[in-house]
Amino acid sequence: MNVCVVSGFVQLPSHPRKVEEYQALGAKLMKALNEVGADNIFAFPAYEECWLAKFLTSREKAGYPLPMHSRGDNPQKNTMPFHVVQHQKTEWLANAAQLEKDTDTFVWMDYGIMHQPGVTAAVIQEFLPKIVKDDFAIPGCWDQYYRTIQAVNWRFCGSLIIVPRQFCHDFDVAVKMVTKERIRTTGHVTWEVNDWARVEHSTPLPIRWYKGDHNEQQFTGYNPADAVVSNSRKVRHR
Repeated sequence: MNVCVVSGFVQLPSHPRKVEEYQALGAKLMKALNEVGADNIFAFPAYEECWLAKFLTSREKAGYPLPMHSRGDNPQKNTMPFHVVQHQKTEWLANAAQLEKDTDTFVWMDYGIMHQPGVTAAVIQEFLPKIVKDDFAIPGCWDQYYRTIQAVNWRFCGSLIIVPRQFCHDFDVAVKMVTKERIRTTGHVTWEVNDWARVEHSTPLPIRWYKGDHNEQQFTGYNPADAVVSNSRKVRHR
């Protein structure tokens, strides 16, 4: 089975973590992937190229007021540009699926994921061969869905996503629909993981949640046996 790792980075000068630190972390991730010959695509667009930035600009030009955005307990980090870039992940996956026609599964990893406790080159390298074909899996901290805007919903961790080719486009479309609808109806932009949770809750996409956290458990918690069982259930219920 062919797997491609996708990551990306957009410079946000106001972000509390320095660009140089992100670049060092991204270089470590790329080195870890290259050491084992893992296919990978890294995207580095300008902020204005992000789909949510374009959407907000188009609404502003049409006379709509700028939406509010979630700040949580870290307003310096949780700015509108930060939320815009976080929402870009699914489009990067969908774009990768268009580029790599022979790849079975695309795995999103945050550009700075190697700053998380326990996430090492060895952990990533041991994880990739375990991925099961047709397994649409996202690790998360919470085993229940919570509908929230002002607080972050850790149903999904956000820094790792496993998406089979056949779901990359639909996942991206669903996230954009949920995000845009939230803006139109509430005038609010929230964390991308809140919108992913809403997609899981409100669409038929076969997302398999598994227990993870913002550390190596996102990788070590992936169980191929669970994926096989989940896929067999999908087949029986078709």
